[in-house]
Amino acid sequence: MSRLQKFIEQSVTGEKSKRAAYAFGPEKLPPPGENLEWKTVSSFNAAAEIMRDAGLKNIFILAIDEGCAIVEDRTDVAA
Repeated sequence: MSRLQKFIEQSVTGEKSKRAAYAFGPEKLPPPGENLEWKTVSSFNAAAEIMRDAGLKNIFILAIDEGCAIVEDRTDVAA
Protein backbone atom coordinates (compact mmCIF):
# COMPACT_ATOMS: atom_id res chain seq x y z
CA MET A 1 0.00 0.00 0.00
CA SER A 2 1.32 3.40 -0.98
CA ARG A 3 0.44 6.26 1.35
CA LEU A 4 1.85 9.64 2.18
CA GLN A 5 4.33 9.40 5.05
CA LYS A 6 6.06 12.02 7.18
CA PHE A 7 9.78 11.88 7.87
CA ILE A 8 11.87 14.06 10.14
CA GLU A 9 15.56 14.66 9.77
CA GLN A 10 17.58 14.01 12.92
CA SER A 11 21.01 13.04 14.17
CA VAL A 12 21.82 9.59 15.54
CA THR A 13 21.71 11.15 19.03
CA GLY A 14 18.09 12.24 18.44
CA GLU A 15 18.65 15.96 17.85
CA LYS A 16 16.15 17.11 15.22
CA SER A 17 16.90 19.47 12.36
CA LYS A 18 14.27 21.91 11.15
CA ARG A 19 13.42 19.82 8.08
CA ALA A 20 10.53 17.46 7.55
CA ALA A 21 9.62 15.57 4.42
CA TYR A 22 6.34 14.22 3.13
CA ALA A 23 6.86 11.35 0.69
CA PHE A 24 5.42 8.05 -0.50
CA GLY A 25 8.42 6.12 0.77
CA PRO A 26 12.01 6.51 1.91
CA GLU A 27 13.31 5.89 -1.62
CA LYS A 28 11.71 9.21 -2.67
CA LEU A 29 13.64 11.25 -0.07
CA PRO A 30 16.66 13.39 -0.90
CA PRO A 31 19.89 12.64 0.96
CA PRO A 32 19.77 13.86 4.57
CA GLY A 33 22.07 16.61 5.81
CA GLU A 34 25.53 15.84 7.12
CA ASN A 35 25.47 13.51 10.15
CA LEU A 36 21.67 13.29 9.91
CA GLU A 37 19.19 10.63 8.85
CA TRP A 38 15.52 10.51 7.92
CA LYS A 39 13.21 8.91 10.49
CA THR A 40 9.62 7.89 9.81
CA VAL A 41 6.95 9.50 11.98
CA SER A 42 4.81 6.43 12.61
CA SER A 43 1.98 8.40 14.22
CA PHE A 44 1.52 10.60 11.11
CA ASN A 45 -2.04 10.77 9.79
CA ALA A 46 -2.42 12.97 6.71
CA ALA A 47 -6.15 13.61 7.21
CA ALA A 48 -5.69 14.63 10.85
CA GLU A 49 -2.76 16.92 10.04
CA ILE A 50 -4.53 18.71 7.21
CA MET A 51 -7.55 19.28 9.47
CA ARG A 52 -5.21 20.79 12.09
CA ASP A 53 -3.22 22.87 9.58
CA ALA A 54 -4.91 23.68 6.27
CA GLY A 55 -1.63 25.22 5.08
CA LEU A 56 -0.34 21.69 4.52
CA LYS A 57 -2.67 21.25 1.54
CA ASN A 58 -0.20 22.73 -0.96
CA ILE A 59 2.66 20.76 0.58
CA PHE A 60 0.70 17.51 0.25
CA ILE A 61 -0.17 18.38 -3.38
CA LEU A 62 3.52 18.94 -4.12
CA ALA A 63 4.39 15.61 -2.50
CA ILE A 64 1.76 13.88 -4.63
CA ASP A 65 2.97 15.57 -7.82
CA GLU A 66 6.71 15.22 -7.20
CA GLY A 67 6.86 12.18 -4.92
CA CYS A 68 8.35 14.22 -2.06
CA ALA A 69 8.01 17.66 -0.49
CA ILE A 70 10.56 19.10 1.94
CA VAL A 71 9.44 21.59 4.58
CA GLU A 72 11.86 23.73 6.58
CA ASP A 73 11.36 25.77 9.75
CA ARG A 74 7.79 24.65 10.48
CA THR A 75 6.55 24.28 14.00
CA ASP A 76 5.13 20.82 13.18
CA VAL A 77 8.56 19.34 12.42
CA ALA A 78 8.86 18.06 15.97
CA ALA A 79 6.43 15.28 15.08
